[in-house]
Amino acid sequence: MALKPIQILVETDVTGEEDISKLASTLDDLASTLDGDLKVQAQQAAQALRDLGAKQGAIDNFVKLKTEAGDAAAKLGEAQAAAQRLGQQLASGAASTRAQSGQMEKLRDSVREAKEQVEKTGSALDAGRARLAAYGVSSTNLARAQIEVASATKQVAAEVAQAASA
Repeated sequence: MALKPIQILVETDVTGEEDISKLASTLDDLASTLDGDLKVQAQQAAQALRDLGAKQGAIDNFVKLKTEAGDAAAKLGEAQAAAQRLGQQLASGAASTRAQSGQMEKLRDSVREAKEQVEKTGSALDAGRARLAAYGVSSTNLARAQIEVASATKQVAAEVAQAASA
């Protein structure tokens, strides 16, 4: 009785953190069925992919936080400008009405809330920078880091595909 060859299909087309995680899990499953050098290679590739996925996640999170911080700063600027315009109107006119006073109070609340949001996103950005630094990534050159992570991920995926076909 002849032994039938085992065919293993490993999907190596990875583009995002979720795909990277799935491929790493697939490699862990594969490693549990292997022995020797192939098992070690599969485990190492899975760990390399997890590390790259975590790095990509940190980069993606920082980009998202940076956008949120910009939006919060814009809202603060708008709220401050609106409050300043109303303050100038009130200063140039006669006594303010109850409606104008209420409107000014709402604008002050908006400014206060916007300032709190700017502070909150600033703190989150600081934490994001620290997380990036832990991966050796500078927040000032994220585009290059994203390219490097994508390239490294493709390289590991190609190595996995080559090993799987062998």
